[in-house]
Amino acid sequence: RGGGGEGGGEEEEEAWAAMLVCSDGEGGVRCESRVGLPGNPILGEGKPENQNVALPFCHGERVQMVDMNQEGYWEEALKMRPLLQEFESSAKAGPVTVIGFPEHIFTQSSGFVTAIFIGLQERYFGSFVQRVLDEPLDVRLHYGHPDLLDKLHFATRGGVSKASKEINLSEDIFSGYKTVLAGGCVVFREYHLVGKGRPTNLMEITGFFAKLSSGSAASLTTRDVARFAASAPLVKLFSYYYSAIAFYVHDVIVMHVTVLIPYLLAMLALVGLDHRFNNYEAQPLSLFALLPLLLSLMTAVPALCMVLVERGPRRALSFLLGMAITASPVYFIFVAQTKSFHFARTVTAGGASYFAARRNASVLHTPYHELHARFAHSHLYVAADVYVFLCMAHVWSVSDRLFLTTWPTWAVASCFVLAPLLYNPQQLEAWQVKADVRGFCGWVTGGGWEEWYARLHGPPARGGMAAEDAAWNEQFGRVSVAAFYSFIAYLIPLQTNVDNFAATRGWVCEPRLVCTGATYLASLVALAAADLRPHRSARAPSSRRRR
Repeated sequence: RGGGGEGGGEEEEEAWAAMLVCSDGEGGVRCESRVGLPGNPILGEGKPENQNVALPFCHGERVQMVDMNQEGYWEEALKMRPLLQEFESSAKAGPVTVIGFPEHIFTQSSGFVTAIFIGLQERYFGSFVQRVLDEPLDVRLHYGHPDLLDKLHFATRGGVSKASKEINLSEDIFSGYKTVLAGGCVVFREYHLVGKGRPTNLMEITGFFAKLSSGSAASLTTRDVARFAASAPLVKLFSYYYSAIAFYVHDVIVMHVTVLIPYLLAMLALVGLDHRFNNYEAQPLSLFALLPLLLSLMTAVPALCMVLVERGPRRALSFLLGMAITASPVYFIFVAQTKSFHFARTVTAGGASYFAARRNASVLHTPYHELHARFAHSHLYVAADVYVFLCMAHVWSVSDRLFLTTWPTWAVASCFVLAPLLYNPQQLEAWQVKADVRGFCGWVTGGGWEEWYARLHGPPARGGMAAEDAAWNEQFGRVSVAAFYSFIAYLIPLQTNVDNFAATRGWVCEPRLVCTGATYLASLVALAAADLRPHRSARAPSSRRRR
């Protein structure tokens, strides 16, 4: 701070600087050097700013940034010399600016089921997937620490991370965009690794995947991705889509189609067209049944293949049996819905936010009101919608074989409800159930629920849509798509038989169909009026000022 105002008065002025401190040997610290800053450097979440601010204090031409949940091994440190030599001896076209290598997830050996699941997912992504992204796809970017970076390359191009709030939530990957657009190359070497600790309970794991999904969705709106997509050849562009976007779009499509099935069946049953759409004589392995089953298989098969390659068929069979005993499909379907919800929500409404992990151990029980606050909008309300519409379809359907088609959808909705309880320690203890009921009642009556609801439905975040508006848009989109496909499914067989088409035109005057159509149009008018009301109120002050 400095003084020296006019008239002899003193006026304090803040001066910002980044300082390198060390111990003075007496229990205190002393400043070794400092770099002046034009203002407060914290623009986003703090982590990328700290990386860029610390970059001037690093010696040498290469830099490695290690997170606080990572650890090094002495035998791996002996490999650092040949790893640094990779910057000079790569066969790629451009200069090597980023060197990646696997991570050893040491929390997987803790024995907790959720820790084993996420450890296997991280091992698969950090070894098998990265290997393919490097060769032959050549689209590996920077997916986090502790990759080795060319300090001189990044110091002259704005730093190793981007720090804008929300849009740069996944700050690490922008180093990859930056260096690829500048002509640099990224390589992956597997003879070196470091330790990595991942979350071990379901709350932390879903928060981690929510951050990844929201950050990936927010990065799609950046100029870095637009420039990369405009400059990349077609084959490399498809490879990038496979490695980045398709990882989340797959979950969005599968989960949205699975949730849309009850809407479609309920609409067909209400208008009396379900017997024309499906005779319900299909076997349980129908298209509706395959979608959730394929979802769980596609998330479990990679881990099984990894164990088969690394440890042999006997350990792979034991691993498959263990996954069946621990109900792993429930976990994978629940995580897929987490990624689908947050990715789609960020794409449509914005408002990506950082999840601060508390690194809790899996043995700690999470009260039910915290589970409800975390998973209500993303899982519990969705499951409630599915249950209601499936019940409507079963009540008004003319067939008694509908359950052969809908049982997988019932199972998926049950996974949304049961997963937080199944993977929550001590959840089935009688005394813990009583404590959770008392805590939930106290949370509802003591003002906790009101605070949670106000925070969730409060003013929209910067660049984002209010949660209530986003929920209305999502429901309206589902009803619209279900109505559209209902009429398409009815008109297709009519169009294929032109002789009977004229004779079946009486379906237009069917009372249930007319009532459903009128309700649908009324809902559309109500949604449009509710959407126009805030815009009129926002324009009113400006019109009064013009008068």
